[in-house]
Amino acid sequence: ERQLCIEAQVMDLSDDIGYSVHDFEDAIVGGYVDVTAVPSYSFETPADPALQDVVLSFIVASPGDPCTPSWGGYYKLDQASNELEIARRISQLRLTGGQARVSFGGQANTELASACADTAALTTAYQQVVERYELTSLDLDLEGAALDDAAGMTRRATAIKAVQDKAAAADAPLAVWLTLP
Repeated sequence: ERQLCIEAQVMDLSDDIGYSVHDFEDAIVGGYVDVTAVPSYSFETPADPALQDVVLSFIVASPGDPCTPSWGGYYKLDQASNELEIARRISQLRLTGGQARVSFGGQANTELASACADTAALTTAYQQVVERYELTSLDLDLEGAALDDAAGMTRRATAIKAVQDKAAAADAPLAVWLTLP
């Protein structure tokens, strides 16, 4: 049997590590897509396998209805289904092998837990988004005033735990990612 010299072995190992790191990055890193932006970005038909995993942004409190989730403060969930076709587009993405995560918060608008003082209503708001889009993971993008809102942090943690517990009881674990500035 032929043996590779030490230099070739090191190069093979380096290649293996490099490819593993990129596979790991692809598994955990997705590009943010502002679903309210015009013109819209066609996340549902990725041009490259590296673009198959996306983070759809941002779910925030609906203006005038603080415990109701909305996309960017512009579209409540039903409006987004009709006007932006979010659920259909996520389904199409999944058919290509892609995965969508929804991000709550962001720099602009008011994060749900900061606006909604009722923990039960906040839990319902998170649960509505998770169920509507059949999420297996979500992102909490905490920035600006949300970072200083201790009461909101407590409500958020309590509500997200309840949503995760419900998902686990249904044998559908929900991963939660945290994005900080």
